Amino acid sequence: MPALYMRILLKITLLLAATCLLPQKATATGEDVCECVKLKVGSADTLAPNTYLDYRFSVKNTCKSKVWVNTSSFGFAIYDQNNKPARRLRELTFVKRYKYPEFVLIEPNAEYEFKFSDDAFFEYKMDRNSKYIVGLRFANKKYKHPSGRNLNFLCTKELKRLLYVK
Repeated sequence: MPALYMRILLKITLLLAATCLLPQKATATGEDVCECVKLKVGSADTLAPNTYLDYRFSVKNTCKSKVWVNTSSFGFAIYDQNNKPARRLRELTFVKRYKYPEFVLIEPNAEYEFKFSDDAFFEYKMDRNSKYIVGLRFANKKYKHPSGRNLNFLCTKELKRLLYVK
């Protein structure tokens, strides 16, 4: 009996692991959530020393279903002109966003804008009169809404913009 129980448990575990690795489909037609949720970014082109970097994400849901977006998955990274990561002064491993709830539900064909402001000079070494690339990214591969209803935006996308430090 224990051997049969172990084989059944192993099959269930393998089946669950395989379904977690598949991309999440929005409908029976096979719509991919990462493709049907569109992401646009915006930020200033010029940044004065010791000022905050203001950036925004515009998320448009073109899926046929509602989609949950995890707000703690938005962030930025600074790169030099050769697209290599800039020298990091401090690693911020967790940033709590009090402005937004943990998850935001976006209806089909609706658009939602998230606005953030962070101190890039606190986290990265950036020199005056220099050009950098700011990578504005959404990275969520594991956080799902606890209700289990609707879809979750489980994707990683990074859009880059040129940034000049005065």
